[in-house]
Amino acid sequence: MTKKFKKQLPRVRIYLLDEINDILKENGNQWMTSKEIARLVNERGRYKKTTRAKTPDVKGFQIFLRARNYSHMFEIDDNKRIRLARRQTWKF
Repeated sequence: MTKKFKKQLPRVRIYLLDEINDILKENGNQWMTSKEIARLVNERGRYKKTTRAKTPDVKGFQIFLRARNYSHMFEIDDNKRIRLARRQTWKF
């Protein structure tokens, strides 16, 4: 008996920053709340958490904190809405 194996393509890891970036670009870089972005990240289903969290969904506070930590990539206004920085300087 031979086992049949399906040829699987290697999974490409999608990072949360890439998802946020793509979502903001697709929405014309309009100001969006972190909850709106989180909802779209979860709907798309491309980003998967690497931790064993109780809930696999991304929450708004995670988006906000990520945007705050990467202030060279994102702008946050007084109403805590997020968009891509006008001039991005990548610092990795």
